[in-house]
Amino acid sequence: MGHDIAKLQEKVRRLEHSAAAFQELCTVLPPIMHRPGWTTVIEVAFVDAALTSMQSQVESVTAQFRRLTEIAQRIGTAVSVPVES
Repeated sequence: MGHDIAKLQEKVRRLEHSAAAFQELCTVLPPIMHRPGWTTVIEVAFVDAALTSMQSQVESVTAQFRRLTEIAQRIGTAVSVPVES
């Protein structure tokens, strides 16, 4: 497997694009929710559950990316220890 850094950079750019699109969408819902008679109590519960799930997913992805970044910063700087047979 070669060192296709350009491919990795493209994946990071795609993540950035997806995150920006998500951020933009986050500005759409609040004004809708404030419309009079927007929805029923049950529909509010459904939207609340969906938002809770999305929050959990975003936190998980953020934690994964944070860990990936921490490990990536250590690559090439850690002293390798030979494994004994």
